Amino acid sequence: MRRILVIVRNALFVIVALSLLTLIVYLYLLYKTVLEIQESQAIVLSEDLPKSDQTTKIYASDYDPNTGDGTLLANIFVRNRKYVKLDEIPEKLKLCVLATEDARFYHHKGYDIIAMVRAMITNVKAGSIKEGASTITQQLVRNVFIPHIKYEKTINRKAHEILLAQSLEEKYTKEAIFEYYLNYIFLGAGAYGVDAAAETYFGKNLDELTLAECALISGLPQAPSDLNPFRNADGAKERRNKVLHNLRRSKQEFESSGMPLDLSSISYDEIEAALSEPIVLAKEKEPDALLYPWFTSYVREILYQKYGHDQVLRQGLIVITTLDTEMQKIAEDVVEKQIAAHEKSHNVHQAALVCVELDTGYVRAIVGGRSYGVGEGESVFNRATQAYRQPGSAFKPFNYATALEEGWKTTDWINDNPSKYPVGGGKYYTPHNFDHSNAGEIPLAWGMIKSKNVASVWLCNQLGPERIIRTARNMGLTSNLQPYLALTLGASEVYPIEMASAFATFPQQGMFIKNTPILYVMDQNGIVLEDNRFNIGYRKYQALSENTAYTMVQLMQAVNSRGTGGRANLGSLMPSGGKTGTTDEYRDAMYIGYTPYYSTAVWCGNDDHSRMRRMFGGTLPAKAWHDFNKRVIEAKNLPKKQFEKSPGVTGQGVPAYVSRGAETENTETHVGGESVIVSKPDGIPTPPSSGTGSGDGDAIKPRPPKHRGE
Repeated sequence: MRRILVIVRNALFVIVALSLLTLIVYLYLLYKTVLEIQESQAIVLSEDLPKSDQTTKIYASDYDPNTGDGTLLANIFVRNRKYVKLDEIPEKLKLCVLATEDARFYHHKGYDIIAMVRAMITNVKAGSIKEGASTITQQLVRNVFIPHIKYEKTINRKAHEILLAQSLEEKYTKEAIFEYYLNYIFLGAGAYGVDAAAETYFGKNLDELTLAECALISGLPQAPSDLNPFRNADGAKERRNKVLHNLRRSKQEFESSGMPLDLSSISYDEIEAALSEPIVLAKEKEPDALLYPWFTSYVREILYQKYGHDQVLRQGLIVITTLDTEMQKIAEDVVEKQIAAHEKSHNVHQAALVCVELDTGYVRAIVGGRSYGVGEGESVFNRATQAYRQPGSAFKPFNYATALEEGWKTTDWINDNPSKYPVGGGKYYTPHNFDHSNAGEIPLAWGMIKSKNVASVWLCNQLGPERIIRTARNMGLTSNLQPYLALTLGASEVYPIEMASAFATFPQQGMFIKNTPILYVMDQNGIVLEDNRFNIGYRKYQALSENTAYTMVQLMQAVNSRGTGGRANLGSLMPSGGKTGTTDEYRDAMYIGYTPYYSTAVWCGNDDHSRMRRMFGGTLPAKAWHDFNKRVIEAKNLPKKQFEKSPGVTGQGVPAYVSRGAETENTETHVGGESVIVSKPDGIPTPPSSGTGSGDGDAIKPRPPKHRGE
């Protein structure tokens, strides 16, 4: 008996000890929970609601600031969200949300005892969780202040929710809480908040939504990923109809008792019509998809550089670009067709086009390659803005413009006879024309129009490469230009977009205008951060004299009518001028030219610098330039006009004898890499109108080896 008593006593001792230990643990956990709640309450009461990440939106130039309508090019975000004020959200959408999530929202203090009891009865009858009782305020607390325990189904989480919801409602108005909720909630497909959901699922502004569409969005908070209509159309429709039934029930309850939700603004007929309305979704896009990606990705990188990633991704900028969508479509179509036409016959796989408006510097279209993307055969490398390629003889206009600035005339004679320049060690640099013929002493105008390599190098020697580089810099080139005689033949790499802007200087009476793809940028409050609509005066300066610029326009018009740019000639449709360029072994081909409206650069080649087959600047690039500008002129119904010039500016004109002895097309090849000592060749006098060239006797440093593919 005693033994039994001992056993019982020991057992009771163990039970008491375990009970005490359990109580201690429970009290500790309760104490910890209380501390956590108090800490969270302190945060709720002392700080404003956390700022929501907002989406930066990029629009084309057709954006209307009064309506917010325009071609949306991209949403850039950490979370796809645009914060909208409560009074900007349609009443029918707010009523759908309230009827489904929290009909008694305006009648409780953060938690709803009546809803809790009703949900408990419903769930007991069903034998499973069929209905929740969390208020809108509790849902906000769960997602904003206690996300670390939001998925727990415990008393601990409920205690947090109720007490913090009560604290939240002590500090904020119902309207502030509801507004934040409607902007904060995740609604599937990468959309946060009702505005992003309207755009993502229906491609609409909030005020354009139908009642059925409002109901679909309002049903998503329950299970946003599972009910995503792109993935589960039947489930989304079933949930939409449940929301509409909730509307009808709430309307009936209000009519009978005056509580809790006034739906007099929605009729029963509207609800019935919404129940039968088919779901019509917008085309699904990747959350970070870009429309016209060659242009839009260029703008995105500029925004990151100017404003920083954090501001662009989180602070909801509105960016209005210079993109002309009609011109962009034409550019993309032209590039694709030209590559398709020449790919097999000429072994060319890429092309790029960039168009800049003359009198504003606005970039109107960019095509950076054949296919944008990360899949097989695609690329995100933008060859119009990032490619660093040799322009060939498309660089020669800088040479001839420099000569005109130095006092030379189009009628002055330059030397196209065979010439050689000492490079040391008994060796010489000897430039050649493509067909290895020489025209002797020729007018300066002929050297430009017929793209004579030998004569152009001779002129570069007279002027000095450094002087030509200064001209190119004045006209906007920022690339690494090397002071070699081969500079004039395009030995230094350039960016196509800079060439388009530089060439715009000629028809702009010598005025260089810094290009921009951005019209203006606003913050989320509508404050303008950057405006390029009215600052042209700050973006331009006189780079060339007006006489030099107009003379170059006449010479470059002759390039199209009598020289190597024949395929670019627009004939009677519109005046045009430009210059072809082709490099060693057909690795690069360019044509840069302009009309009285736009300057456009076109490049073609291969990313690995492999050889094309007899591809000249006057072939694909000139043809693409012609087709693009012709279609733009016709699509925009641009009236024919002549190149502008100030009163009294005549230029020098093109001497008639330039047209004699027309050659076959010149590939404008060049030889680079030598260490050249500049010295004037014998046998030709200095032109009487020549300025003071600085090239005689200058030592040219060895050109560093080029690394293909960089």
